[in-house]
This record gives sequence, structure tokens and C-alpha cells, in this order.
Amino acid sequence: MAEQNTTQRDFPVYTDLPVGYIRILKILPGDADSDIYCHFSLVSLRKQPDYIALSYAWGSPEKEATPNTKATTTRKRKGKGKTRTIYLDGNPSFPIRKNLWRFLHQAREPASTVTDSQNAFWIDALCIDQSHPEERKQQVGSMPEIYETARIVLIWLGPSYHNSGIAMWELTRPISHWQAKKKIISVWTKPVGAAIRGLCGRPYWRRLWIFQEIMRA
Repeated sequence: MAEQNTTQRDFPVYTDLPVGYIRILKILPGDADSDIYCHFSLVSLRKQPDYIALSYAWGSPEKEATPNTKATTTRKRKGKGKTRTIYLDGNPSFPIRKNLWRFLHQAREPASTVTDSQNAFWIDALCIDQSHPEERKQQVGSMPEIYETARIVLIWLGPSYHNSGIAMWELTRPISHWQAKKKIISVWTKPVGAAIRGLCGRPYWRRLWIFQEIMRA
């Protein structure tokens, strides 16, 4: 039987995680105005589980709630705080940061291009018990394998704003488009160039961890 760490957990949603196992997350479907519901499954990396690993920026920890702090519900998400909450395995008011909340909110929508209801995710902020030092150390050490084993590594740059949709469309053009004489220079001086610069300046690209996550994909 795999070794488990049985020390006290700060939040009841987390149970002991056997060595070689990870938690994966299912995001339940919902509309724009409903609360976000997710649930965990435990899987062995040796069995090549089917999941998507998320690569994203955590965002600012300002006004961050803790598992022992009563957090506001998702229905109060319009405030200025950096923390939102979700239902995780039936436990309400589980605190997460705003950027991750935005991803979950978009991913669970029926018309989402990000995912569908059959997909499971590995998301470090949720799938690792961040309040448990021993588990966090073990899981961080397994991250290269976690990203290598994932079916897809999905990069979340954030929601669409400042013409980022136009920038993404332009960047998907074939390489022959960009090989045309002075094409890059001509684009750079137009509004679409400003949109591309804005996309490349997002907080995601300032994370050192993205090198490991992208290279292991």
C-alpha cells in the first residue's frame, strides 16, 4: 500500500494523498450567474490518467482569504477584493484568487471553447493542499512528471480584453503570412500590433515556472 501522510489537514476537502497520486478536478457546467462547483478525484500517475494541466499566473495575494476565514460567496464577486470563492466537493466558500476564478468561470460555460464537461484538470492552487507543507513539497517535486503526463498543457493568459481576441487571431496566421517582406514591421505599427504587445505583456509571461511547464508539455 502506498505511503500516506496523515497529519492534520486545515480544510476538510483535502484527504491524505498517497505517494505517486495526484488530485484532478472536474468543473461542473453552469451559467454565468451561478456559483462554481468542482469536485476532486484521486488518480495514480503510473496509470497515465487523462487530464489537462493548467499553466497560469496566480495573481496578487492581496486580501487573500484562508481556509479558516469566512470568505464572501461568488455572488459578491464584483467587489474590489482579489479573492473569489467556489464550492469544492460540496464545501462552500473555498477561496481562490481572481485569475483562477475567471478561468473556472469561463471553462464551465456550456459554449466554452476552453473545455467540455468530460475534461479533468490538474491546477496546482487547488489540486495541492497549499496549507500542508509536506504534501506541497512532494507534489512540487512531481510537477515535471505531472506536466509530462498531461494530455494537454493549457495556457491561460486571462480573459479577453484590450483587443486580445484580435491579437490571437493574427498570431494564428500561417508562417507564410509573416515571411512576407516587412510584414512584421507593418503590423507592429497598426492597432493589431498594439494588441499583440498587450497580450505579450500580460503577467503570465513574467512567471519563471512557465519554462518548466511549457518545456514539459
